[in-house]
Amino acid sequence: MLGATDDLLPLINQYMQVWYLTIPLLVVPMAGNSVIRSTGDTKTPAKIMITAGLINGTLDPLLIFGYGPFPELGIQGAAIASAVSWFGALVAALYILIRREKLVAPPALSRMWQDWAQILKIGTPAAFSSAMNPLSGAILMMMLASFGTEAVAAYGAAQRVESIMIIVLMSLGSVLTPFIAQNNGANQPERSFSALFITMRFAVVFQLGLFILMVPLSMPIAALFSQEQSVQDTLWHFLLIVPISYGFQGLVMMVVSCLNAMHLPLKAFMWNFSRLFIFTLPSAWVGSQFYGVEGLFIGIAVGNVIGGIAAYGYALKMRSAAT
Repeated sequence: MLGATDDLLPLINQYMQVWYLTIPLLVVPMAGNSVIRSTGDTKTPAKIMITAGLINGTLDPLLIFGYGPFPELGIQGAAIASAVSWFGALVAALYILIRREKLVAPPALSRMWQDWAQILKIGTPAAFSSAMNPLSGAILMMMLASFGTEAVAAYGAAQRVESIMIIVLMSLGSVLTPFIAQNNGANQPERSFSALFITMRFAVVFQLGLFILMVPLSMPIAALFSQEQSVQDTLWHFLLIVPISYGFQGLVMMVVSCLNAMHLPLKAFMWNFSRLFIFTLPSAWVGSQFYGVEGLFIGIAVGNVIGGIAAYGYALKMRSAAT
């Protein structure tokens, strides 16, 4: 459905069969690390995920290319390496939660349904909000498939670079949620909104600085991901166009984190939905009709900027109403 050709489907199956079986291993560390952060400890979750990343990075070449005693498994080896790293993160997160924090205990059956209802009240819209990102990514992939496999390959590599470039924004968002929730619980809305606007301003300035630093590195980075010149050129164009808008994307991310902390998950969902399906995807489609792949990238950047400006205005309105 996303446009994969018959020669690619066997490779996709090799990877995804392992991925589908082992992705539950990642769920517990994701939830567990959020719980650990809510206790005020932000370093331990970072250490867990850094260690998992190192395990993944070490096993990848061993299992993909079959160095030493390891079998040569190709793309399936990459999936197995990820699964092993996820299992390591799961064990570490459970150890911290059970032994150090003592936050895991047999459930009280009399309160279970009430507890689940409280969690799902916020968790369900937040889950749908998170699902918007891969869904929009799939739609973008379908758009790019019409421009050939080189465009799809370049966008796949671009997503890897993007995940690194916005990692600070994701960290800010994950920390902002418990901070705002705690201060709202203490009836300190001024501190909550002060933190929100500090992180929003930082997001724009930091991502702009990161983009400026990355511009001279864009071609070498593109060369790392493919030996095909057409893929390198397309990825290079992406790196010169889209990352300048990541700071504005961060504005929406901070507003979404704030709304979840304020127990307004439906509004958080609507903002994430709007950023992707009202601002970004329509702009990307219009751009692709006029200027091809490069126009699609311009459309993504324009959508991020429009969404970010709107989110900042909404944050100002929230602050005025609350204070």
